[in-house]
Amino acid sequence: MYIGHYAVSIALKEKFKPIPLWLLFASVQFMDLLAFALIALGIEKIHYSENRNPFYRNVMDYLAYSHSLFFDLLFALIVFLAFWKFKNKLWGLVLAAGLLSHWLIDSLFLKSNLPLFFYRYTVGLGLWDYPMFSYSIEIILVSISGYFLFKNKNLKFNRPLFLALILSMLAFFTFLIFAPEPLIMQASPKLTALVLLSTYLAFEIIAYLLEWKKDKGTA
Repeated sequence: MYIGHYAVSIALKEKFKPIPLWLLFASVQFMDLLAFALIALGIEKIHYSENRNPFYRNVMDYLAYSHSLFFDLLFALIVFLAFWKFKNKLWGLVLAAGLLSHWLIDSLFLKSNLPLFFYRYTVGLGLWDYPMFSYSIEIILVSISGYFLFKNKNLKFNRPLFLALILSMLAFFTFLIFAPEPLIMQASPKLTALVLLSTYLAFEIIAYLLEWKKDKGTA
């Protein structure tokens, strides 16, 4: 999944209101953020391949650290222990669950190339074999979760900015799937990773600004 993971963080925000949305965003997308950073550094590998199915254009060659279940569990444990110590146990549990949700959801959509340990014992149900179904699922999940959070009167946040965030996510994902990938990005997986990393970080910043408020000059 691409933006579909954000639906999990939006749903968690409805249930666990004190946890900032940007932290929930970071938890559910941690694996992709790490992957894009490692690809840009040349540690993990992808390559572009001509394919009628847009979900298979960027092929995962080696994502041993960012997308293995072993490291996902390890990172989730670290997040849980860190937030338990410095905040509270509930925050740790929720953010760790958000982090784990990424691998579990990806295991439904990726096709037999999601590793359990480093880059061995790969699994994947392969729902990406049905591109229009996969595209529709992500659009529907983000739209529905966004709608219910937008309508929640018990939460105080910048609603116009939140609406702009949801629409920008939907537009970004639609462009990613249906627009031809620029030749410069086809030739450079590192550039592709940097573009995606920058986009996801922009979503993080907007999520932070949604709940930003001044309190004696601090946020």
